Amino acid sequence: MGQWIETLDRLVWGPGLLAALLLTGGMLTVRLRFLPWRRLPWALGQALRPGNANGTGLSPFQALMTSLAATVGTGTIVGVASAMVLGGPGALAWMWLSAAAGMATKFAECTLASRWRTAQGEGGPMNVLQMGVGGRLGRVLAVLWAAFALCAAFGIGCLTQANALAEIARRRWGLPPLWAGLALAALSLAVLAGGAKRVGAVCGALVPVMGLVYLAAAWAALLRGRAQLPGAFAEILAGAVRPGAWQRAARWGIACGVFSHEAGLGSAGIAAAAARTDHPARQGYVAMTGVFLDAMVLCTLTGLVLAVSGVLGRAGTPEGLAARAFGQLLGPAGTLAVDLSLGLFALSTLLGWEFYGETAMCFLTEGRGCRGYRLAWCAAALSGACLPLRRAWTAAELCNGLLALPNLAALWLLHGQVEQLCREFEEKRNGTR
Repeated sequence: MGQWIETLDRLVWGPGLLAALLLTGGMLTVRLRFLPWRRLPWALGQALRPGNANGTGLSPFQALMTSLAATVGTGTIVGVASAMVLGGPGALAWMWLSAAAGMATKFAECTLASRWRTAQGEGGPMNVLQMGVGGRLGRVLAVLWAAFALCAAFGIGCLTQANALAEIARRRWGLPPLWAGLALAALSLAVLAGGAKRVGAVCGALVPVMGLVYLAAAWAALLRGRAQLPGAFAEILAGAVRPGAWQRAARWGIACGVFSHEAGLGSAGIAAAAARTDHPARQGYVAMTGVFLDAMVLCTLTGLVLAVSGVLGRAGTPEGLAARAFGQLLGPAGTLAVDLSLGLFALSTLLGWEFYGETAMCFLTEGRGCRGYRLAWCAAALSGACLPLRRAWTAAELCNGLLALPNLAALWLLHGQVEQLCREFEEKRNGTR
């Protein structure tokens, strides 16, 4: 079974899907007249301005923080380290390219999710496919996306995150996995009992704190290793195009980039649909900043710390190399910062992906399986903390790849709607209509 999952994972994440992700992002960037890049400063101002949620929905800021909570996870540290270990330093440059294309992709999928949400403020790729694409094809693709989302949620969103948290608690404080799992399950249940509003409020408070903690540690590490920065940049750029090595760098850079910022998977559309906004494209602009903040800021800092520390090429797990890199530059405070950041990232991802998975479950069961899902989620968090998960990461990566297939189909079928909504909003923003 494990061998079959690994084979299927390599097949799904082959050159075809990687090219499709870049091609889709490139097509949307051009069709949108490079507005996702041109409007980035304005969008960041909109995104980082806390607002009040309206009724049962989330504020645009809370929606972005919920999306970031799901994306800024262990992939921000472990994923970047994995990409640079398996693909070389040049993988970081391909992560940048993936993010540059992914901004338009995230804009499109979140604009569509906001456009095709229900009257109750629920939606995501499954609603876009069912209502936007429509017909039997739309219904089949919607069910497939929701089913893949359930698998991805329990895999990358719950089991692996709980396991990472328990490992940190064991290594740092000697806490038995069972105790860590029980504490995590109780904390999750307390947050999830309040529904989407409480998840949004907790993520709105947690994500900025964890981001600032990691930013401070990474900047301090780079300041300490600033003499090696020019050489690190040169090696990253050279490794991205070096004959005989660029294919490996591209494969792991793009795959781990998507694993981190999730542009192309459609998952952020669930949070975007829950936000109250005056126009779908406004929320699309807000949502796309998550790609920039995750990949172009946090992942870049992780990659540079790894590059200047000199740990690449040494034996060890990706998580261990990241801790060693920070520890080498900052001493014990560096390893503590990595452990604290990994713990907060894993907790935020667990909460964000529960919201995604529950929404997918409610879609598939027409609202009948929602409450039971929360209890199953907490039980899975307990199990993930206590059990070894040798194949969980591979299975989770496979589900992520499967998520992209129906979502990319929706973007190609509905890109005309995205252009129209973007044009309408730009006219409204410029006061021409």
